[in-house]
Amino acid sequence: MKKAEENGNYPGFGDADDFLPDLHEDSAAAGARNGGDTREWTGKRRMRPLARLVIIILTLGALTLVLNETLFRIRHVRVLGNRRYTAEEVAAKAGLNRPMSLLSIDENRIRTELERDPYLSFTELRRQFPNGLVLCIKERAPCANIQGGGVTYLVDEDAYVLQTFSTTKPVNNLPIVIGMQVSDAKKGLQVVSSRIGKVDEYRQVMQELLLQGVVSEFEEINLTDSEHIYLKHKSGYVAELGTAKELMAKIGTLRAVISALQANSLTSGYIDVTIPGEAIYSPE
Repeated sequence: MKKAEENGNYPGFGDADDFLPDLHEDSAAAGARNGGDTREWTGKRRMRPLARLVIIILTLGALTLVLNETLFRIRHVRVLGNRRYTAEEVAAKAGLNRPMSLLSIDENRIRTELERDPYLSFTELRRQFPNGLVLCIKERAPCANIQGGGVTYLVDEDAYVLQTFSTTKPVNNLPIVIGMQVSDAKKGLQVVSSRIGKVDEYRQVMQELLLQGVVSEFEEINLTDSEHIYLKHKSGYVAELGTAKELMAKIGTLRAVISALQANSLTSGYIDVTIPGEAIYSPE
């Protein structure tokens, strides 16, 4: 006994390490040996990734909010295609006159808001990072008066209704279009005809008159018969175009003939330009 004490050991224990668990010992075995619950508590370890994920999400959310309210907040709106309205008026109609982030722009909503005005048509939206926006539009210009059902519809070159008048009397100096057989017409929308192809005929004739710069010279466009389209000139000439094909040549020929007739003081009569490049004039 005295010898053991001199060596620093105590009776019943060969080594002081016997008080400590073996680091390489299987935890389940150790638990079973000690008569305790062998299940491991891992709750703390599971919470750490979750807490880290929450922190990341909150940080990204805060960063996004800061960027939206500072760096990406729209500060410059440029409008292209406006003539009737100022850029400020167009931006206001599109709902762009209030604080907004470039990242949260809803193109469909802007289109809807803008086209509440029948004179405006949305074309394109361009983002210019970090805080600029370009809004491209088309302004619809009055081109003609389509008559139907005792009502007159002021329309643009594509037959979109700009205004409605409860009369068939002339309301301006624009041509009157007859024979369209309108079945439905609402402000801001394209006229609907009960006859297939009538809207396209109108668009083709009107767009060619616009291209040649002579819309204001005519007082009537008669589309009643697709095989025999007529134009009535304000000077009194009635011209037959035939179908809506090869209109550039037909209307170009008509202009040349009218100019020659007026130079000879002939201010009325019938002009047949159904054959492109040719014209037959018949006085009244």
